[in-house]
Amino acid sequence: MFPGALSFRIKKLEETLGTRLFHRNYHHLILTTSGKLLLPEAIAILKAHDKMLNRAHRIESRETISLGVPEDLTRPLFKHFLAQQEDLGDKVSIDLTMRLCRDLIDMVDDDRLHLVIATVPPEHYGGEQITTQNLCWVASPDFKYDPTHPIPLALHPQRCIYRDLILSVFETSGINYRIAFSAHGSMSVQAAVIAGMGITVIAEGMIPPELVVVPAGWNLPNLGVTDIRLFKGGSLTPGQLEFANTLKEVFGQSL
Repeated sequence: MFPGALSFRIKKLEETLGTRLFHRNYHHLILTTSGKLLLPEAIAILKAHDKMLNRAHRIESRETISLGVPEDLTRPLFKHFLAQQEDLGDKVSIDLTMRLCRDLIDMVDDDRLHLVIATVPPEHYGGEQITTQNLCWVASPDFKYDPTHPIPLALHPQRCIYRDLILSVFETSGINYRIAFSAHGSMSVQAAVIAGMGITVIAEGMIPPELVVVPAGWNLPNLGVTDIRLFKGGSLTPGQLEFANTLKEVFGQSL
């Protein structure tokens, strides 16, 4: 900045503040008493200004990541991963989609999502392994089990992997059952189970505190295990790949 322009700005600032900030001579400027008193405030304002600009630049440069997750995985995702990444909001903007796992996998295969975390049977092809979990029958602690009546089930709708597995093992075992409740969202299914409407299946590690694993004495069919895998779209940026690798490592350790 040219000396004349600087002198003009100092003069305008002094007029705005209503006080003289510098003693002037031909060689240099010396702060007046008012200038010395206001200097810390001026420094603080400049630091806040620089911080705001840096923040704005980081927000502008953030990458958007479209992430697909089944609803029953959102609680551990937020609790054990997103909440632990302190500077995550400065790096990426997350667009979250919650659907059934089969729908999410279709979406990432079609490049409508960048990343998907999904629960799939061990024999399912594709994706990168995050962890493997036992599948558990769960019920409300107050649920009254009566082996002389068909077992009431709370399930997801068609295309749900768990639903297909549950109905298959019941048909194979010959155990009588009835579908007491069906809903698209995991939270709705879990709410029905908490209310005592029936039992359902949840992967170990994702069972909410309001529900318990049913006693072995009920002799319900063994459901085996489920894989939790990470599926990636076909054209990810280096930043999106870095996020995917961190997600796979940190989230897997938390489950």
